[in-house]
Amino acid sequence: MKRNILKNEKGFTLVEIIAVLIILGILAAVAVPRYMSLTADAKNSSAQTAVAEAKARVNQAAAQYILANDGALPEASHLAASDLGTAAGDFTLSYAASGTTGIAIIATGVAGGPADGGTAAGTAVLPTS
Repeated sequence: MKRNILKNEKGFTLVEIIAVLIILGILAAVAVPRYMSLTADAKNSSAQTAVAEAKARVNQAAAQYILANDGALPEASHLAASDLGTAAGDFTLSYAASGTTGIAIIATGVAGGPADGGTAAGTAVLPTS
């Protein structure tokens, strides 16, 4: 009677289970690096958005300078980083003069935050005439 019960039991063989585990391992080996790459790309894209925000801040500060100085055009040295602000959500902004009419901007993800590791750079051009 026990033999009849064992013959009717269905299940997976060890070979089938190992085959499935190998397939899952191959899929994981392909998917995990791709996921990590997508995560880094997303952080860098967010950093580009922070750079765009910084450019808007530079343009606004330049406009305020022009209005406050009877139409005189600003140079990069006239705009201080403290006036522009260094915080942009999950990013820290840094500014540096790039010639007399440009300001180089770097956005860096805040350490330990969701954007940690994301970076982008850009240049804001001040009005010249």
